Amino acid sequence: MKYLVFSLILIASIGVTYRVTFDMTQEIVGALYIQGIINDHKVHQKLVEAIEADDSETVSKISNGFVSYNIDLLEALVSSLEGGHYYRFTKEEVSKGRSYLNEISGQQQ
Repeated sequence: MKYLVFSLILIASIGVTYRVTFDMTQEIVGALYIQGIINDHKVHQKLVEAIEADDSETVSKISNGFVSYNIDLLEALVSSLEGGHYYRFTKEEVSKGRSYLNEISGQQQ
């Protein structure tokens, strides 16, 4: 009886831990996605203002800054995920990211 109670407690704690971890991960990813949408919208607004003002230099600066930010973020994510504990689950996406980085670095040279 003692082992049965212990087993039930262990199973329940594993289930609760999984649920909390899953929820936390979903919320963090959601928060990052929201921040990305906000950043994209701000960049879009600045681009629209520059286009309406017919300021091609500002459009170019904003566009290049946005691209540079996204590439830097992609490099950081790929490097971080390659060294992460769950690489076997993210391997396909990390490979896509690494391939894309290699592709665009070849275009820039």
